[in-house]
Amino acid sequence: NALSRNVPLQPRRPKEMDYLKQFAGMPDRIRNIVQPDFTQTPQTEYPRRLKAVHALDTHLTPEEITVLYAFLRSPVGADTSMDPLSVNAVKNEVMDALIRQEPLPPGLGQELAWMAGDPSLDMGLRDYCVQHFAPCFKARWGAGEADPESPDYQAVMLGFDQAFRSTDTSLPGTALIGLYTLSSAYKAVDRKQVEQMALQFGG
Repeated sequence: NALSRNVPLQPRRPKEMDYLKQFAGMPDRIRNIVQPDFTQTPQTEYPRRLKAVHALDTHLTPEEITVLYAFLRSPVGADTSMDPLSVNAVKNEVMDALIRQEPLPPGLGQELAWMAGDPSLDMGLRDYCVQHFAPCFKARWGAGEADPESPDYQAVMLGFDQAFRSTDTSLPGTALIGLYTLSSAYKAVDRKQVEQMALQFGG
């Protein structure tokens, strides 16, 4: 059986790609993450943004989460205050912060899967998204048993499927690591099938 229904994910692009227009009225804790400060040097801008992400608590508002989603989906070239690797590193930390939210933000699995499957986004960011599939899954179900019929399960598993099919990228290997992790903890993730996928990848 397939890990999930064989329905390809379609990248979801925000209607307004200029995410800087979406944070009007946002508190400083979000503004300091998503808004470049061109009075800083690239060497000081990166730690400034990381400090803002690390200061986030576990109870962001829906509006704040929406802005962070838009920031994650923004093209890497949209932020020229830092080099692309630093931009992606900040986004990686934002994903960590979203997964720490209590409760897990609605639709986070879908957001990660859409971004991972969007060829217009930077490959480094897409790999970070796949790396967060398993932590997102664990944050959703914890020590309980996952529900294969739930939208959250389907979104993450579709994301894994799509990543595994991206054979000309780093995504299949990253996906296998996450699947192995989940198959050790959840009966809903078939360990034998994951092993077969690993053999296919290795062959």
